Amino acid sequence: MIRTIKTVKDVKRFFKELSDLNLNFNPDEEFEPGFGIDPARCRRYNELMDQSRKACQRSGVSVHGICADVLRLSRITKSLRAIAIEIEEMSE
Repeated sequence: MIRTIKTVKDVKRFFKELSDLNLNFNPDEEFEPGFGIDPARCRRYNELMDQSRKACQRSGVSVHGICADVLRLSRITKSLRAIAIEIEEMSE
């Protein structure tokens, strides 16, 4: 997991890591314990999300836009993987 966020590139990496963990998240909302996330991890994610908002603000970029782009790309990637598996199974 990324340790600090200073750039928009770091924000994208953090959001991708969250997406890869299959976590639903919104840049405006706090992470809360539950669904396998302990309180310490929630605090860490909240710190990183705060850093993400600040990095985007400094760069004049929408944190919501980055979030939407990363989640959209993640869904597309997962769909393509599922299609590849299906095609592979059909060819066996």
